[in-house]
Amino acid sequence: MHDPEEVQQKYFDPKEDLWLVLRGALKRFPNREISRRTGLSTNYIRALRSGDKNPSRESAASLLRIVDGWTTDIKVRDRK
Repeated sequence: MHDPEEVQQKYFDPKEDLWLVLRGALKRFPNREISRRTGLSTNYIRALRSGDKNPSRESAASLLRIVDGWTTDIKVRDRK
């Protein structure tokens, strides 16, 4: 074997994958609105969205709640 990719074990990290999905969803909404709803600073939101920082457990929970609420609102509006 010459290629480490052929033998290297890859592990699934659900936290990392969830954050990638969440970060993508956050990019759809304005920083100021995210900041207003979560209490997080707009600079921190910018750093999260760019991938420069990862959220704490508490911040991730707040972000997940607002994204879930927004996507639920969008789904309901689309059905009408």
